[in-house]
Amino acid sequence: MTSILIPHGENILSALEKLDHQNDKIVSHYRDLSKLLHCAETPRPAFQREATGIQLRRAISKLEHEIVKHREITNGITLQDMAEVYRVAGRTHEEACLEATNDINALERGLQQVEETLGEVKATLKCAGGELGE
Repeated sequence: MTSILIPHGENILSALEKLDHQNDKIVSHYRDLSKLLHCAETPRPAFQREATGIQLRRAISKLEHEIVKHREITNGITLQDMAEVYRVAGRTHEEACLEATNDINALERGLQQVEETLGEVKATLKCAGGELGE
């Protein structure tokens, strides 16, 4: 079987498209989690709290899975790859490196914020375990 070589530029564009799609998934799961947390904070009968707890744990698991996939994609994108995108767009080498560095740092900060919030949610749920079906 022959492998088809994909030019380097197409690889980075493909990775960026996957990353965009992954960001959409994370935002969607994050919104779902927020809605469930709001439900968990309102007074409900015990059976509804139990169901909400199960849904919360499932939503957390999905979000954690998407974060792992996001990290896999971002780990495959190098500073040089990002800088080359900006170079093709007409930036100088220095400008391209600066913008690429800023983009990669922004990706990491955004993901860290989601992970920190998720950690806080998990800690809150652990403290409220009896009320949320744990």
